[in-house]
Amino acid sequence: MTTYAPDQFRKVLKIEQAAYIQFAIERAKTALPQHEGSRNPTGRTTFYVTSPFEAMQRWAELSAQGWELDSNSTCLLVAPQTPLAFTAIAPASVFETYLPLIAERAEQDYLKEVEVHNKQAQKLRDRAEFIESEVKRRKDERLAQLKADLAKEFDNRGRVQFITESDTQLHAH
Repeated sequence: MTTYAPDQFRKVLKIEQAAYIQFAIERAKTALPQHEGSRNPTGRTTFYVTSPFEAMQRWAELSAQGWELDSNSTCLLVAPQTPLAFTAIAPASVFETYLPLIAERAEQDYLKEVEVHNKQAQKLRDRAEFIESEVKRRKDERLAQLKADLAKEFDNRGRVQFITESDTQLHAH
């Protein structure tokens, strides 16, 4: 995937989008399990059941379809007030049915990523423009003040000061 500068605008590129979708599919094969019916399906699915009998029935059905029990899952642990659950690894034929949903989700994520990047790039550009305009404004302000001070200094240069005897004269004589 191409790396973009933070202030560079991105376009939606079909090649980049296809690579993003392909990466999402590869990642979904080994990603953490999702619950049954999730909008983000992966190669592993967690099935929730209300009793050990229901779990055995459900597992028998899944096993007949080619699912494998994920023995590394911590869902096999039962805690108080927690429904029974088990995690199974989907066969390739079932995982292929998830591909359109994974691709759709990845496409949405890609478009969102481009949109977020472009918003951030616009903020950075707005910030840079503000800083430049503010620097110019303040520089002009200081230059105008300096010119006014120099004009005042020039006008006072030839002015004679009368010192009376009551004034302090440190270096007179």
